Amino acid sequence: MMKIQAVAVLLALVMSLQAAGKPVQTGHHYSYVVDPYHAYSYEEMLEDAEALQDMYPDLIYLDSIGQSVEGRDLILINFGNGERKIFLNGALHACEYISTTYLMVMIDRYAYAYKNGGTYAGHDIKTVLDKVTFAITPMLNPDGVNLVQNGTAALKSDAEAAKIFTGSGDWKANINGVDLNRNFDDNWYVDRPVNKPAPDGFKGYSPLSEPEAKAVEQFLNTNMCWAFISFHSKGAGLYGWEDSNAKFYPQLDSMVSRIMEAGNYMKFIDTADTDYGTFAGFARGTFLKPTLTVELCRYIPDSPYPDEDFDSCWEPAKSFCAIIAEEVLKMAPQEYLVFQNARFLHAFCDEAYAMAFAAKWANSRVLKIIGGYESLKSVSTSVVPVRINKTVTYIQAYNIGYNNYFKIRDLAAALTKTSARFEAEYDSLQGAVILTSGKEYTPVGGELIVQTTAERREAILSTANVYLDGTAFNAYAFNIGDNNYIKLRDIA
Repeated sequence: MMKIQAVAVLLALVMSLQAAGKPVQTGHHYSYVVDPYHAYSYEEMLEDAEALQDMYPDLIYLDSIGQSVEGRDLILINFGNGERKIFLNGALHACEYISTTYLMVMIDRYAYAYKNGGTYAGHDIKTVLDKVTFAITPMLNPDGVNLVQNGTAALKSDAEAAKIFTGSGDWKANINGVDLNRNFDDNWYVDRPVNKPAPDGFKGYSPLSEPEAKAVEQFLNTNMCWAFISFHSKGAGLYGWEDSNAKFYPQLDSMVSRIMEAGNYMKFIDTADTDYGTFAGFARGTFLKPTLTVELCRYIPDSPYPDEDFDSCWEPAKSFCAIIAEEVLKMAPQEYLVFQNARFLHAFCDEAYAMAFAAKWANSRVLKIIGGYESLKSVSTSVVPVRINKTVTYIQAYNIGYNNYFKIRDLAAALTKTSARFEAEYDSLQGAVILTSGKEYTPVGGELIVQTTAERREAILSTANVYLDGTAFNAYAFNIGDNNYIKLRDIA
């Protein structure tokens, strides 16, 4: 478990919470931790995250996905115990740090509800947190937030921001003057008028040039998430509802309509002036999952949004994360799984997207698993009939995702009485795997030709990775019809 340095000692934390009228946990009693009615700093976020982890160790686990330009941890709060993970982020834009406050208050309120009756605002929070895990990066631009709240005197280094910061609260960029929500590798190469460090709009000198954006990309590439939500604070509305790929996840429509109804929100549409290098574009285009940008607060011309008016931001939006989780739980299994060697990376509902994602990784492959990744964690055993030369033998198998997996040595032992090679088939009427001998293989210049009375198929000599008890080795194989066939006695 990662322990993040708290700024204040526990006594100071207790005193600050009591001053806000919020007693901390005593015995098995729980109470609210986060005070949202002031400029919520990076240091206070760390402090509150530690307190919440200590109060709810069965629900909250702290980690980090990387560091900012000035070396601040980009903390990750894992919230919940469910198989389906949802990625939430806040404060991509520095002046919109009230999105951090929103996410921390959400964790605070939902965790308290989990321990005290299980419901919040009409939602079954206990079921949500038992079945879903929120992967939350509440402040992705901590250096920029520090600049907005404390000015250039608080900078740790002679940063680019010090040269161009005018004291305005509208600063969105990180400390290098790069707008992090324009630095992701999606539609990044379009020409934009802002071509140097600026308070907002500068996309950087290359995609993912900034450590904050790079950390997000690296985390998401190897952590399977079912939805991606980025929280901002400009206008009480949603971007992403018009997704052309929504046919793959119809829950997006109900997710949007429920959020619109709960918050009385508007629908916004990205334009060419804004739709480049965005986090949402990257997540949607890469992972083919529901992706929304939520503008939490009513529009005001100045930034940041008044912290003392936090309730006007929270009340319409307090159910949003519960709604998103409820809809994610209705999503169909993602059955096209991408592996790098034996490591699971991600799952998709569409084979083409899975293949495109796999192409980015060396030694990767796509497997279709009925029931998806979650079915791999549901394993039972049975005894399955295998017919060898018209004689049935029974072998124990693991049943995973409607497929039977045999211990190779069991199959090999059943073949020890014959030297013939076998063709594998499945007889649905018999409910048995059929291994039939009698095929003749003739080498033809580096390839083999399978010769039968009914067909002629090429078999290309190759090797295949085989794992036994977690140890990999290469076995000679013949690739026939895009499948690898391995001689069982070689495996034995």
